[in-house]
Amino acid sequence: MRFRYILVNIICIVFVAIITTTVPVFGWPEGLPHEHSLSELLLTTAEPLIQPKDKCSHNWTQIFVHSAAKTSGKYYDRRTATRDTWASEALKHYMRVTFVLAYHKNPESIESQEIQRNITTESEKYGDILQFGFVDAYYNLTLKAISLLNWVSKECLVNDYIIKTDDDIVVNTERLRQRIDKKAFKSGITGYMAKGIDTKPPRNANSNWYMPSNVYPLERYPPYLLGAAYVMSTDIIDKLYRFAMNASILPVLRIDDLYLTGFVSQTAGIDRYDDQEFPNHGSDVSQVCDVNVCRLYDYVSYHGCHTGNNVRHLWNSWKNTTISSCLPHEHLMSELVLTKDEPLIQPKHKCSHNWTQILVYSATKTSGKYYDRRTATRDTWASEAFKHHMRVTFMYSYHKNPDSNESQEIQRNITTESEKYGDILQLGFVDSYYNLTLKAISLLNWISKKCLVNDYIIKTDDDIVVNTERLRQRKDKKAYKSDDRNYIILSLPNNNSISYTFGYFQIIDNMSKTLISGNGSADLKVEDFYNTGVIRLRANIPVHNDTEVFLNWLYSCTDSDVLAIVCKLDNKIAYHGCNTGDNMRRLWNRWIVRTQESCSQSSHTYYIEYDLVLDIGCGSGNITQTIGDILKVKQIYGIDVDKEMIGFATQNHCKPYIQYFAQDFGADWDVLTPELRALEGKVDLIFSNHCLHWIVNKQNVVKNLYKLLRKGSKFYANIYWISDLYMDLTGEEKAVHEKEFLKIPSKDTQFDIWHKLFKINGFDVISHQFLHKDVVFEFDFFKEHILPLTTSIRKQYFVNYERDIPMRTPEIIGKALKKC
Repeated sequence: MRFRYILVNIICIVFVAIITTTVPVFGWPEGLPHEHSLSELLLTTAEPLIQPKDKCSHNWTQIFVHSAAKTSGKYYDRRTATRDTWASEALKHYMRVTFVLAYHKNPESIESQEIQRNITTESEKYGDILQFGFVDAYYNLTLKAISLLNWVSKECLVNDYIIKTDDDIVVNTERLRQRIDKKAFKSGITGYMAKGIDTKPPRNANSNWYMPSNVYPLERYPPYLLGAAYVMSTDIIDKLYRFAMNASILPVLRIDDLYLTGFVSQTAGIDRYDDQEFPNHGSDVSQVCDVNVCRLYDYVSYHGCHTGNNVRHLWNSWKNTTISSCLPHEHLMSELVLTKDEPLIQPKHKCSHNWTQILVYSATKTSGKYYDRRTATRDTWASEAFKHHMRVTFMYSYHKNPDSNESQEIQRNITTESEKYGDILQLGFVDSYYNLTLKAISLLNWISKKCLVNDYIIKTDDDIVVNTERLRQRKDKKAYKSDDRNYIILSLPNNNSISYTFGYFQIIDNMSKTLISGNGSADLKVEDFYNTGVIRLRANIPVHNDTEVFLNWLYSCTDSDVLAIVCKLDNKIAYHGCNTGDNMRRLWNRWIVRTQESCSQSSHTYYIEYDLVLDIGCGSGNITQTIGDILKVKQIYGIDVDKEMIGFATQNHCKPYIQYFAQDFGADWDVLTPELRALEGKVDLIFSNHCLHWIVNKQNVVKNLYKLLRKGSKFYANIYWISDLYMDLTGEEKAVHEKEFLKIPSKDTQFDIWHKLFKINGFDVISHQFLHKDVVFEFDFFKEHILPLTTSIRKQYFVNYERDIPMRTPEIIGKALKKC
């Protein structure tokens, strides 16, 4: 046995020397077998020469980047570029990048020994290298891939997924994290499926991927994923490794992606999924990084950056954009034409005179929150609507790329859903948030052709609960104004700009043809503003406010909120704000069992009693006073660094129990005003609205909070940021980025900073939430029409949310509890 062991190693060394010295620039190396031998395969079972510093852990997803054993030139440059760009950002999303290498050529050569010393130094510096003990060569990539499977099966099965990429890849780690957290990847391997020429075995020996017919005689390969980037669920790792090591079943081909994700996966019964978010653009240098950077928002990875400089250039170009800046704000005429096409699916029941149509905007999903909302709607108010001669129809479009396997599966499910319920209207363009204007115009077109038999139609979003009984009562009484039969319901009107209706809930009479005829150029992608604002104004259609639409921008249907809301719904047409199907059901089920007695009791109850409350950054004092009106409070102190604002608050929002004074809350405790220091350990509640992000010394803020609050009391904060808002504040041609002018860090940075400070200063962070929406405005429009809204909208939040301290606006929301 000893002789056999030595002989195998001698054969391996000689073989490796051949393949690393005879590989030509193009074409299959002369004399190189297409299959690995068993002795080579055994090299994959050896312990690695170098392992990464950080072990795999449950909270961190591992990304393995195949690189080459070079410490200069393009491979080293690619590793450096990866570390400088997306690997650095990966850490923010709890992902670690590890570079997978092997050994450089002949281990005995001076060059190889020097390179190995450099690799060891690089590993000590970064701790992100996994190195195996065979020669690093292009035609040994299968050995590297199998070695990685072996190592992962022993060290790294603590997560649901691992990701394997090449080193000329840019990864959108935020998108990847979103999909992992949503369990969007199924059991198996997900990536870009080989198509076209990649599915045919090259018979030309000049090809790098030459496959002679005596090795594989068929004209097509089995389905396989290109190896640039793919996601593997860890539940299949061990099985994939065992089948890959069984040379008696399959020839161990040197083309790693074909072998593992094709032949081995097919034999092992492992599923592979084609995903358009892993595009592969080859390695043709002439096409390197030839991509519109805005497309990267929709990709998990992009393959095709041949050099480190190209990786950096693509990354930096992308990071200098925003989602909003990447979107055209107007639809093209070619897109507008799509709204005239016949629907793919129409509802089973035609519009009729006796039945009022309620059109609910949904999204092309057959699982997850959108499907759950449809189901909840059918289970609750849509079922009730039938009693009042109203029919609910769900309206959506097509899912992404119609040629992808995922989209085709979703379309089959939608067809089945339509056959079951008969309540779907599906349009033939891609379903996207920024295609809502197309959806709205298509709806008008469909109504004008199919549904002009009633006085009104109702359009809603899918996070709405409708009081259909109240709606029917008002409709039968002709309570909705007509003005030449042109009517749209409006909630929260803005008197400072073009009046328009929010898109959550609208009642529209027979004005569809008028609106369609008003369509022209500059079709904005903000559909409610465009259709019910710009076009309505152009068509001279009046707009009416109606307070019976209860608008909640904060998606809050928790148990405590529901108790406060249900008693108001009798006199409301609709309630907006239940973001999930479960929340809709909770609100509906609580509402239908309400009684006059229970509502009468709740309306006379103060929810919380406080002796002492502090408002940091009180500004004009309007919110301070509103809190005092809502809660049972003995004393409120409002503080602000601006003395003029304190003067205004004192004069305009005064109550016997409110006292205002000027103070920089970021100052050291010892220099705070005596009035404030006298409150040490006595304050029951502190809240802050749109203030803390301006204070430089955040450590002092948290220390001062801790000193003021009594044990077990709470602090509520709303931390606001303006994300990538471009303003021409100077009047110059070049706009000034908000980060340079406003000096507000990103939402992620804000949360990390505050969360850490609360923890180290004795607080428990008991809840936090990110609420984010991308909106873009011209600066003049923003200044004249949006900014004036902010004060009135904030007050509206407080009026609507009496049950909890309403520090809940569409930004960062947090609560911290002082430990007892």
